[in-house]
Amino acid sequence: KQIRSISKLTKFLIKKYKIKSKFILGHSDVSPERKKDPGEKFPWKFLSKKKIAYWHNLNQKVLSKSRNLIVDKYEKKKFLKNIHKIGYSKNSKVNKSKYIKILSTAFQRRFRQELVNGIIDKECLKISENLLKND
Repeated sequence: KQIRSISKLTKFLIKKYKIKSKFILGHSDVSPERKKDPGEKFPWKFLSKKKIAYWHNLNQKVLSKSRNLIVDKYEKKKFLKNIHKIGYSKNSKVNKSKYIKILSTAFQRRFRQELVNGIIDKECLKISENLLKND
């Protein structure tokens, strides 16, 4: 019932205010230092199929082969640059390394829900690149 309700409400708001699906955000997308909701169990992918949320279009089997593959410093910077372009904030009141972990955790809760560990890997990088291509 809750998902039907949020779908109905979101469709209404998208139509009324002419909002693009990429601008439908969760609390943890906007304020990852303070919020963890809606969390990794929230059906973002399902909602994207209904055109009321933003999701990547990568093949999950192919994508998962990049999981836990280490990124170098350049790739880590590229991932952070990508998620800043998507809308994740650059500003923080905590130290940089802690904030990077907070940002990557928030990103994973939204776009890589099967493994939320706050560690940037090649899978996260590929997802962030794909989201920008579909922008």
